[in-house]
Amino acid sequence: MKKSYKIIIQLTIASFFTVLSVLAFLYIFNSLQIKNKNFVNFLKETEELEQKREKIKTLNNSVEEVFLQKEELDKYFAKKSDVVPFLDTLQSLSVQAGAPAEFSYLDLSTDGKGLEVQIKSEGTFSAIYKFLSILENSPYLFEFTDMNLQRKESLNEEGELIKIQNPLWILSLRMTLVSFIDR
Repeated sequence: MKKSYKIIIQLTIASFFTVLSVLAFLYIFNSLQIKNKNFVNFLKETEELEQKREKIKTLNNSVEEVFLQKEELDKYFAKKSDVVPFLDTLQSLSVQAGAPAEFSYLDLSTDGKGLEVQIKSEGTFSAIYKFLSILENSPYLFEFTDMNLQRKESLNEEGELIKIQNPLWILSLRMTLVSFIDR
């Protein structure tokens, strides 16, 4: 009996430690599962944050590109505040072409399409032609509404026409700057 009592005690102690070990194993396994889920969630959140960071970088790059494109497009439009520099540019271009220009009219067009400008220029035919070519190839959008090109006549004391090798021409040009922003 002592022997069976000893075996029962040993079996009870062994069963107790086995149950205790299984419970400890289940507790640790459950803790690891929870930590694994937390780690997986952390990885997902980190990946999402990285994707958001990449989107933000992409958006910033896009904004910079759009800003550069906007600056490039703004070169083709004249604003209300740019009228004087615009006229100075036209005048310097006419001098550069060899046909100095004077502005005789400047106002907003009646139909609201742009800025009306009337220019009078005088020079050789090639200088006038060069000035018109420069205007045509400028980055601004012009609509030429009226143009008058006449040879400047020179008369002697008797009132007879003098033939000149390179006669001067007078250009009277009325145009509308369509790429004008009234702001």
